[in-house]
Amino acid sequence: MATTPAIEQVQKRDGRLEPFMPWKIAQAIEKALHATQQVEDGGRARALAAQVAVKVKQRFAGRVPHAEDIQDIVKETLIEHGLARTAAAYILYRQ
Repeated sequence: MATTPAIEQVQKRDGRLEPFMPWKIAQAIEKALHATQQVEDGGRARALAAQVAVKVKQRFAGRVPHAEDIQDIVKETLIEHGLARTAAAYILYRQ
């Protein structure tokens, strides 16, 4: 059984390539959770970020995702978990 290659880089808005760091996604989600007062603990942000990382790996196997692609997946994941207000705060924070 073949495994999906890991995502190692992300393309930023200005075209630069940077390492893909799911912990940065967790930080941004945690800030959005705090901003909307939907935070339970940092564990929730880390768990959501882990789900995002899995989706990114599945959707972009062998390709470099753009930052906007990852943001869309974060927003989708937050909405799937009933966190639409947090998704809106996340998008505002990332811009």
